[in-house]
Parts: sequence; C-alpha cells; structure tokens
Amino acid sequence: MKIGAHVSSSGGLDLAIGRAVDIGAEAVQLFASAPQMWGMKPPTSEVMASFREKAAVAGLQDALFFHGVYLVILATENPENLKRGIGSLASYLKLSDQIGVKGVIFHVGSHKGAGFDTVLPQIAAAMQEVLSRAEGDSWLIIENNAGQGQQIAGNFAEIGRIMEAVGSPRVKV
Repeated sequence: MKIGAHVSSSGGLDLAIGRAVDIGAEAVQLFASAPQMWGMKPPTSEVMASFREKAAVAGLQDALFFHGVYLVILATENPENLKRGIGSLASYLKLSDQIGVKGVIFHVGSHKGAGFDTVLPQIAAAMQEVLSRAEGDSWLIIENNAGQGQQIAGNFAEIGRIMEAVGSPRVKV
C-alpha cells in the first residue's frame, strides 16, 4: 500500500512532484486546472516533459492521479453542463495519457431527486463518450462519496452498476 497526498500544482504541474517528494508522498493526486472552473490551459510541452522526468526520478510514475473538476455532474438535467463535464473529463484523460498519469478521479455527482435508476443511462453514456474522446490507457476512476442525500456512488452497489453499464476495463473505483 502506498500513502499519498493531494498536492498543489500551482505554478505548473511539474512543481507538484517536488511538493510530493518534500512530504514523503508515495502517491500523488493533483488538479490539472482550477477545481472550481471549467477551463483548462494545457501545459506546455516543456512542463509535460519536466513532469514525466521528475516523476520518474522520484519513483512516482505509477502512482500519479488527476482529480477532475468539482463542477462535473454526469447526472445533471442541464445539457450544457453535461457537455462541459464530458469535455472536462475527456481533456483531463487525454492529458493523463500525454504525461503518464494513471487516471482521472472524479465525483459522479447528484441525481437531485430523479433517482439513481433514472440517471444511470445518462451517466453511462457520458462516461462512454469521455472514454471514446480520450483513447489511450488512462483510467476514468469513480470516487465514492459519503452517500448523503441524493449523491451517486455512495455505495458499492451503485458503483458496480455504473461500471457494468459503462462496460470498459478503463473504468476503475
């Protein structure tokens, strides 16, 4: 088992590696952009190369993960927000493959009273679209939640049903 931390990528993704090393992290989770905003400015090729090099030197190349932005709600009834969520996750997943990050951890969101069975087809279709837009090996990782209120993926049964509906070995938990 590896012990890690969510570290800041402020100033450049490659700087996160040094921050992780400084605290003795064996695994790293970071944001590739501001977590409360949709837009992501892709890092330069120099920053990507520096990230890969620093991760290899630190021995972290197999324990790096992105966390998707907090705005992603794949069960949303708002078509524009669904489109943005799919685009954001796909961008993160593409970047994962480019710089050697294992995958993108994200919260599925809330069904806001619609019920899990009602929103499951939309969630699965959205995740399938993310994966098709970002071909590669990086994983799309469902993060469980506390299961409060109308949140999705608060128990293993829901997570299992999502994974089964998506039907991809790239979906992890």
